[in-house]
Amino acid sequence: MMNSGVTLENVSCPCCRADQSTAWASENGFQAVRCNRCRFIYLNPRPSDVVRDRATQLGAHAALEGSDMTEHHSPTKVQKYKRLLGMMFDDVWSSKKPIRWLDVGAGYGEVVEAVASLAPEGSVTRGLEPMAPKVAYARRRGIDLQEGFLEEVRERFDIVSSINVLSHVNDPAAFIKKFTRVLQPGGQVLIETGDMGNVESRSQFPSILDLPDHVGFSTMDNIETMLKQAGLHPVRIHRARIDGLGCAIKSLVKKLLGRPSILAIPYLSPYRRLVIRAEFKP
Repeated sequence: MMNSGVTLENVSCPCCRADQSTAWASENGFQAVRCNRCRFIYLNPRPSDVVRDRATQLGAHAALEGSDMTEHHSPTKVQKYKRLLGMMFDDVWSSKKPIRWLDVGAGYGEVVEAVASLAPEGSVTRGLEPMAPKVAYARRRGIDLQEGFLEEVRERFDIVSSINVLSHVNDPAAFIKKFTRVLQPGGQVLIETGDMGNVESRSQFPSILDLPDHVGFSTMDNIETMLKQAGLHPVRIHRARIDGLGCAIKSLVKKLLGRPSILAIPYLSPYRRLVIRAEFKP
């Protein structure tokens, strides 16, 4: 339930800045709308940047009573990203050349673990995470995570990754642009997010929206536009569905446990996960 003590603000489309939109879905007392110009889906009205930054650091959203954003460390996720990154950067691993990799919004450090297991000897793999409990847990396990935001980073890296973070930021274009400030010349980025381009109605999305923790849902066209504005050019794109039988079983288990979930028929949703590798060519 929405916390009535939190002030909300009305915003234009975070992607194209247009002011015309159509109601698309509601959840937890919040409204998601779809931009009539670029089809970006965004929370409107939404909590202010100050409220969101505080929620990110504490792991609980002030705009949503009883919320918990901390989740838990997932060994399964480490193995998942070893397979995914092994495929997406096979040329990097086979080159045997040491690299510097920064994972932004690193959570408990699963992606950092995966990269460290793949990277050539002598490489630096580091995570950046604003949520203090996650950083403390990762450090206890010996994972190189730093607490903070991208604006505070002063070093440069060959590759910057951002896994399922884009939907959490109020200004995704500005967020992507910040990657280039910490990239070496010719550096690359890896972004994982979702493609809402072919999802016409809420009923076609096979999971909860997690409003207001999630504030925006991109299309592939949106992402390509934001990358181009930042001087980033896709070199490899991987698409995957999330509405398989495993997803349906997990949703059913959550429902039986009384946790928020959406029951959907497998293999019908047009929604896809996107993993995009892009090169910085200003």
